[in-house]
Amino acid sequence: MAGTIIVIPQSLAAGRMAGPVQGRETVFDALAKALAGTGLRADSGQGRSIIIRAASSTSAIPPAGGNVIEAIDVTDNSGVNAFGDRGFQAGAAGETVRIGGAPIKEIPLSVSVVTRDVVRSQGITSTADAVRNVAGVSASAVSTGRPEFTIRGFKQAGYAINGQIGSTFAQVPIDGVERIEVLKGPTSILTGVSREGGVVNVTLKEPTAEPIRTLTMRYGTYNYKTLAADIGGPVEGVDGLNYRFVASGNHADENYGGYRDPRELHIAPSVRWTGADLSILLGMRYDRAHLVPAPITFAPFLLEGGLGRPLRLPREVPIGSPYFGGSTEEIAFNTRQSYDVGNVLGADVTVNNSTQYLISRAKLLTGLLDATEDEVQGLFNSPSNVSMRDLTNRLDVTTEYNAGFARNFLKLGYDYIDRTNRPRIGGEPLGNVNIRTGLPYFPLRFAYSPNLREDSSTIQGIYFINKFDTFDDRLHIMGSYRYDWQATNSVTRTPLETNRVSGRNEGESWVAGAAFDVTPWMTVYGNRSVGFVPSVLGTVAGALPAPEGRDLAEVGARYFLFDKRLSLTTSLFDLARTNVTITDPRDPTGQTRILVGGLRSRGTEFELQGEILPGLNVIASLTIQNIAVTDRATEEGGEFFGVPKKTASLWVTYALQSTPFAGLTFGVGARGNSRSTTGIGTDSVYVPGYVVADAMIAYQRDDFSVSLNVKNILNEYSLSPSYFSDYIGINQGRSALLQADYRF
Repeated sequence: MAGTIIVIPQSLAAGRMAGPVQGRETVFDALAKALAGTGLRADSGQGRSIIIRAASSTSAIPPAGGNVIEAIDVTDNSGVNAFGDRGFQAGAAGETVRIGGAPIKEIPLSVSVVTRDVVRSQGITSTADAVRNVAGVSASAVSTGRPEFTIRGFKQAGYAINGQIGSTFAQVPIDGVERIEVLKGPTSILTGVSREGGVVNVTLKEPTAEPIRTLTMRYGTYNYKTLAADIGGPVEGVDGLNYRFVASGNHADENYGGYRDPRELHIAPSVRWTGADLSILLGMRYDRAHLVPAPITFAPFLLEGGLGRPLRLPREVPIGSPYFGGSTEEIAFNTRQSYDVGNVLGADVTVNNSTQYLISRAKLLTGLLDATEDEVQGLFNSPSNVSMRDLTNRLDVTTEYNAGFARNFLKLGYDYIDRTNRPRIGGEPLGNVNIRTGLPYFPLRFAYSPNLREDSSTIQGIYFINKFDTFDDRLHIMGSYRYDWQATNSVTRTPLETNRVSGRNEGESWVAGAAFDVTPWMTVYGNRSVGFVPSVLGTVAGALPAPEGRDLAEVGARYFLFDKRLSLTTSLFDLARTNVTITDPRDPTGQTRILVGGLRSRGTEFELQGEILPGLNVIASLTIQNIAVTDRATEEGGEFFGVPKKTASLWVTYALQSTPFAGLTFGVGARGNSRSTTGIGTDSVYVPGYVVADAMIAYQRDDFSVSLNVKNILNEYSLSPSYFSDYIGINQGRSALLQADYRF
């Protein structure tokens, strides 16, 4: 049973009998078959537990016969986590849609999941690398070393941790991550206010009833090394109390760009107590990192005002100081409570509340070109020393009603976010650009301007989400409506004056969609979303910009092949943004916005993941998209740059099934994109496309595993897509990573 705890109250089990279930089934599917006709149903509990409850207030009469539910024979269930992920195949949708236990096939939205087995097989060490498996999503490193996500053509996509979008600077190291979920389109309103075309949600590892004792070691190119521990399970002598402790540290002499001393530290203890009606989770996360940038190339301005060709720079030669980079440090406290009220008017009612308090500090460095039509004035490198505080609380009441011929899930909720940022930004020119080489000079020390700034915002939102299942559980209708209020305030103080920008705005968002099981192996779905995005801090012509609008229409189909072990998703989307503003690249304070107007992104996506044959797993994606300005109000900005029309990825692994080679696995894959444009204002140049290939070999036994991953095995030179040509990232060359896991 893979460590799954099944809770069956004695009062419900008495007088009922269920026959054994044979075959390749998950615990949940097996229970559904075993309980059919008994008047009972299985619900997800906390962690990996499953609770047996009465199907409704009008439960079926218990059949005559035995007085207990007999044992259920479930085979081949190893590796299934609390979400039902099996190998490369994803199970439940997760927290991105706030209906965490619902299977993805029943959600009429674009939800993609990168499972922990995909992460392990690819030798992934960062969240940014993991999302490259998802259609419509790309990530590229910028000059600070932080990843920049692009979802369906729009950059700066939201980054959430356990479903809560905060002001985090850093990525969570991969050893603390259970799975990565991506919700695409403005339907990210389901997780609260988001300013982008989707959300990348990182689900952290949590306490589990299954004992876990794993040590992980990695060694790779540039003397990269990792030591991580993952320990958890039940606390002896205390019923219902489980714990998890995850710690990891990694360090390298330098990164592939020649910048020295990249490192990360992650510590995350958590405990969860589950009683008859109440569950309480307490957790803490501490992350510290020294960020180093990817190597970058420049497309400098020529004297006549046009952009030159991107300058090809070596991958292993640092620009300026080899210690150029930044640092982040953050600590987060989180708690989650769930109380089972019981049956009210025939519906099961639970009250849930989750709170996160985040304190974050960062020293980041960002390069900006400051140029006129007839000369290059120099490279303004704007060092930022930022401290942030973020309080997020999510409260909801959830009801589930089962009438036999139909089921209804309703969630009513209230979100509260209180956020304060205090950046210190330098605006002193720190070096010149050599027009012939494009190389700037970065000194080790930076001078800060005397500006003192504080940005604060309070966001409140109320919402409901409803999911209705009927027609023998073949039709799934889902809708959401929310209303948000936001108050923003920004104060900048200098020795001569104090500038204050403030504003209040509010608006509504809604989502409507449906999924229908045409056959047991094919589901069609469609959705429509109209989004409201509160104004960001900054000014357009001296005033707070009006809120952005979003409008998404999407249709698609999901196919479940090879005994539902392999899923294929196809979708067509049309996403429009109105009243779009971007930060003025010529304002080092970052307080001035440029009105771009409207943007529209259309595309087709294909995603394939799961098991084709025993031991043969695949995850693949293909995106064909086009983004264009639809109602441009100014000739400034460049939001439509940096989006390749085609991106694709493929990763296949095969584990030998017969002895004496059982446990030996081979993997091979490739990813890449077509050419894209980059530029500033109306000037643009082409960034060439690329394709890189990866390979893996691994061996696994019951208590240990070892793997070797080689990325970019052909050592192809390539540039990543970029919105602005002041830096264009250079992708990594050939690299190798050796990983070993020991379970005790």
